Amino acid sequence: MDKEISIVIPTFNRRDFLKTTLNAFKNQTFFDFEVIVADDGSTDGTAEMIKTLVLPFPVKHSWQKNAGRSAARNMGAISAPSKIILFVDDHNIPDKHLIEEHLAYHLKFKPDKLGAVRGHMVFIDDPQAAPANAKPLPFMTRINLRLGEQDPLRFHTGNVSVVKEAFLKIGGFDEKIKEYGFEDQEFGYRLKKAGYQIKFNPAAVNNIFKVPSAPEKEYDKARQAGHCAVLCYKKFPWFGFRTGANPINLLLFRLLSLGNNWWLRKAEAAKDHDRIKYFYFLLGVWEGFNPGSAVAMGPKPSLKK
Repeated sequence: MDKEISIVIPTFNRRDFLKTTLNAFKNQTFFDFEVIVADDGSTDGTAEMIKTLVLPFPVKHSWQKNAGRSAARNMGAISAPSKIILFVDDHNIPDKHLIEEHLAYHLKFKPDKLGAVRGHMVFIDDPQAAPANAKPLPFMTRINLRLGEQDPLRFHTGNVSVVKEAFLKIGGFDEKIKEYGFEDQEFGYRLKKAGYQIKFNPAAVNNIFKVPSAPEKEYDKARQAGHCAVLCYKKFPWFGFRTGANPINLLLFRLLSLGNNWWLRKAEAAKDHDRIKYFYFLLGVWEGFNPGSAVAMGPKPSLKK
């Protein structure tokens, strides 16, 4: 018998973090669900780890050659037998009411051509820091989040449930977006463009814990996000403009790149990682619009090894 809801978790070589996340779903107040691990080519023993777990819900492990998060999510969602798909990440500690709250909103707003329910994400440093009970959001925070519930730029698949019929109708995630960044917001934009409603439930809480990552890797992800912003612009100009693929950022990159990337060198000297990441995002936008042109501007800023 099919489950009420399928949880799709994309992953790539994060066996131990995934193990923590799967075990954390033991505490749900609703148990008519299954988990589909959408494995994007892991080689770290993820499949073997899953077989060792004793869980009160079924887990299906689907593997594909590394093709990016969009393709992994599509693989998981297409194989899901449930009518509702909840997307989370492989470094989450869900609040015990997470699934219950998502389903409650799908039931409540089903007559309104509901396409997706967004939950609230709380960022924590360590899995042990996840609270036993989610704290209610301040009134003004709830108002702000509800006002923006239809905004695709707030559509993050670390905590969003989608009606499978709507998912299939708009073609799932765009698998041309292979790098990091904006594949979930681009999906949300197409969902809204197709006439589906997106609702925000502040009580559907998912805690996102940090995964250790070298600064250089974070800079490269910012650069990839710049590339993806341009891909969004080429499909949907106004949406892409909002992601950062716009003349303002192109001009800004040119200004910050003068004097052998003076702004980047100052940020590196100050160890200001946010400024460095922003520069690499701008670089990614420039490269997206001007493939192969960086040589004419001088050497590209190189990621430190």
